[in-house]
Amino acid sequence: MTLHDYLLLVGFLWALYAVIPAILTFPVVFWSRRRVRWYPWELLAFVLPFAVWLTLKWQRVDPSLEKGIDNLLESLFVGLGIPCATLMRVAVGQSCGRYGKVLAMVLLLLLCGLAAAVYFFTPDLGGRIGC
Repeated sequence: MTLHDYLLLVGFLWALYAVIPAILTFPVVFWSRRRVRWYPWELLAFVLPFAVWLTLKWQRVDPSLEKGIDNLLESLFVGLGIPCATLMRVAVGQSCGRYGKVLAMVLLLLLCGLAAAVYFFTPDLGGRIGC
């Protein structure tokens, strides 16, 4: 696999991870902008969990987890955590007061934990190449 092919694959996987959740998340953020103070760094939710998952995927942290090409859909599973975290943030809203930033950080860490959990707990979905 050439570097160009690798970058195209990573770009496709990131788009799979980020675009669908962004479409689901945008209306929630837009309609709750008066209720919740959103921070620009919260956009890292579209990068950090994917980076955690991708690092685990390509480093093969657990070699006993032989997975096929269909497991690349795991990035979509991880991405669906973003709208869930957004809804949690809106549900708590202003009731957390000055701890809103702490809540946002905790949710970002939970998304990174979700990425690791999806990698370790998703079984082989099949889809071998060359078999």
